Amino acid sequence: MLTACFDYRESWVYGRDGSATVHIVCALSKEFLAKEPGLTLEKERFLLEPFWNTNDPCFSEVEILRCAQIISNAHLCLDIKLRGSLEDLSALPFFKQRTITFKHEKSGLTVCHRMDLSNVAANLPCDGSVVLSHTFPGDVRRTSSSFSGRRLREERKLSDLSGGKPLVIFAQCDYPERWPWKETLYVAVCFLLFFLFAWHSRNIRKRRPRDPAPVPGDIHSLGDLMNRSATFFSTLPAVRDVGQRANSELSFHTLHANANRISHFLLANGLRSRDRAAMLVANGRWRHTALLGILGAGGVALPLDASKSPEELADLMRKHNVSFLILSESFQALGGEMLLLSTPLKQVLWLSGDLEKNILPECLLAQPTSPPLKAITREDPALLLTEGGKEILLSHGAILSQVFSAAQAMELNAQDVLMTTYAPNSVESLSFTVFLPLATASCVVNTEKDTLEEWFSALEKDGVTVFLTDEKNAMDLSTLFLNKISGEKDFRFRRKLAGILKFLCLPHVFLMRSLKERLGFKLRRVYVLNEVKDKRFYYSGPMYGMEVMTGFSMAEAAGIALLSTPLRRAFGASGAPLGNIEVKVIGPDGKPLKKGLRGRLCLRGPAVIKRYWSPDQTSKACFKNGWLITDITAVINKDATITLGGDT
Repeated sequence: MLTACFDYRESWVYGRDGSATVHIVCALSKEFLAKEPGLTLEKERFLLEPFWNTNDPCFSEVEILRCAQIISNAHLCLDIKLRGSLEDLSALPFFKQRTITFKHEKSGLTVCHRMDLSNVAANLPCDGSVVLSHTFPGDVRRTSSSFSGRRLREERKLSDLSGGKPLVIFAQCDYPERWPWKETLYVAVCFLLFFLFAWHSRNIRKRRPRDPAPVPGDIHSLGDLMNRSATFFSTLPAVRDVGQRANSELSFHTLHANANRISHFLLANGLRSRDRAAMLVANGRWRHTALLGILGAGGVALPLDASKSPEELADLMRKHNVSFLILSESFQALGGEMLLLSTPLKQVLWLSGDLEKNILPECLLAQPTSPPLKAITREDPALLLTEGGKEILLSHGAILSQVFSAAQAMELNAQDVLMTTYAPNSVESLSFTVFLPLATASCVVNTEKDTLEEWFSALEKDGVTVFLTDEKNAMDLSTLFLNKISGEKDFRFRRKLAGILKFLCLPHVFLMRSLKERLGFKLRRVYVLNEVKDKRFYYSGPMYGMEVMTGFSMAEAAGIALLSTPLRRAFGASGAPLGNIEVKVIGPDGKPLKKGLRGRLCLRGPAVIKRYWSPDQTSKACFKNGWLITDITAVINKDATITLGGDT
């Protein structure tokens, strides 16, 4: 009878894991307390005798959170957490008037709560009330009662529940689509770790010195390198002359055969090892053939500069005790005056005819085309250069080491066509156009005249892919290129689009590549052998499909000493040292400086000379422990690139 005299409240809170927490409050009604003033809550506590003290295993998922008795307000509080199936609650004495249907899914849950209190409310000394509220973890989609947001509430009088009218609450709840922040955070952390690892690995590769490309063991001289190229690259084009009078091409086999003829001719006329043979030959096929012929015979080649006067050339030949001279037909007048002023020579070879059609002088046609049986080591001298008042003698081993290291850094192959704007007798031209193609099977384009128009025509018509030049010629040729490509109809639109993409920090390179190829340009890489002052040149080149690389060359290092690569793009610097060259910067006290400090540049390696040819120049220079201490100021940057110039 007393159970009908309570104000009874239940608050259900459901979780996403299928659990539920029930907060129960039982209070004596005011009407009942008025009729029974001597009754206390202490006497009626048996109404809430906790059922969880039983040993029934079906109650193992029931946990009491709080059980409190508040005397002043005459009510009891009970908090229960249900982790098992809610449908088993009808087996509990406390919930025996209930029928609960509970369905839990990933997308939501469905709850049907039926409470039958008709037997309790049959004999009522005074009326009471029952309040049920349900709070769902998602949005309520269907319900049989009024609801507010995610909470349903039903309040009834006990008198209304008599006559078999149950209290029913039905609701379907859908879980809201939450942002998968855990998964997103996991992916973001993985991406960040991968980015940091890639960035760290790239910096390590930048700072790590490049391994020098080893010279094959069967190559002991430049003659062996020429024989190897003729064997493996026999039919590939080696030299191509372009111009108004000359437009022909030589293969590696033909170049090798004609160079061997010159070698046999020199040996037959008394050329011995280390004898000096001067050559005054125009840029083209004969220059390659004459130089390789001298080196194949074991002589020391001395290229002469045709811009000098006959008196200067004659003094140079007397100073270096030249025994042989090779002249081309284009320098007959200059060579004749020089011969009148110089000392008598053992032999003078006049080069005339057409190499492509095998029209040669009679003295050469009678010579065999097989390699001469000449034993040459890597320590033997090969090339004598006179640049900047210095006399530099390069050995076969120094040139071979520089050639293979440069080939590794430039990544050249048989599809590449090379061209340079440097003087034919400079160390840059000799290394890039004569020796480097022998190791990479590349073709060399030689122009008849050293003018911008001639170079630009070769770039446009002869398929040049790799171009070696200095900053001035690079800027002048880029101006001619822009003037030519700006006449295309899509130029302005693509130029504006590139500006917009660059402003938005989006990729804008290669937008002009199709226009460049439409005009016949196949240039993909430009090497500028000094620091480019105009920074726009670095960023405008990739937009046209060309990579801009910087470098630095020295005759003391047999050619290119510093070079930037796709991995080490030396923007604003001269490049990184090749794999066969060690670099350090020293201060006034001769001790190495840290990165970022400016001092004197020092070089060491198999391609760097150990002394100058002249004893006076060697005594003035500084060679210490194999290091060549130059007068060039430099600073080593953090990314292992080197910036030349500036005050110490």
